[in-house]
Amino acid sequence: MPPNFHGGPDMPVVRFACLLLTLLLLAACTIRTGTQPQETEPEPPPRMESVTVDSLNVRSGPSTGYSVIETIHKDDSVEVLDREGKWINIVTPEGQDGWAHGGYLTGFDDIERPRVVTEAYSSLDTVKVHSGPGTEHGVVEVIHKNDIVEVMGRDGDWVKVRTPLNQYGWVYGPYLTDTAPATQEEEPADAPDSAPEGQADNET
Repeated sequence: MPPNFHGGPDMPVVRFACLLLTLLLLAACTIRTGTQPQETEPEPPPRMESVTVDSLNVRSGPSTGYSVIETIHKDDSVEVLDREGKWINIVTPEGQDGWAHGGYLTGFDDIERPRVVTEAYSSLDTVKVHSGPGTEHGVVEVIHKNDIVEVMGRDGDWVKVRTPLNQYGWVYGPYLTDTAPATQEEEPADAPDSAPEGQADNET
């Protein structure tokens, strides 16, 4: 290579300097990119719904065949986790994970409520009405056979009722029936006491 008489830098030196500068810039960009925090999408807020009946059983699984693990009450707010048919997986205000029928929660208008008995009849001669859902609660009234009570809610096997005397209380469910008592048919007022004279009871 002929000598450089103009005193300028040699071409290999210039190329090396450019290459070194390029590598330094790439390294700086890589380091800068790696230190930037990655943006993550915020998690959606939990879905919250409310109870629409006085008391609602929360079960360990999605059917009435599962045991009751808690009872929640009207206007309680629950977190919705999942759905299986008509049953909703929820978290109760007490933090209990369980299942409740969607027909008794807001936000599930597509789920029909089960048939609810609004009236019931006492099936025993005397039935005690307690102040709470259990025999440990005091007796507030005694109803009698075929008395009609209004069903207000349920808690396990116990039914909240309003008695004929307008007393609110709880009755053990198996002591009630939704079948109206049979009534004897009254004899028509114009029916004769006996067949007319000279006429047989059964015509042939």
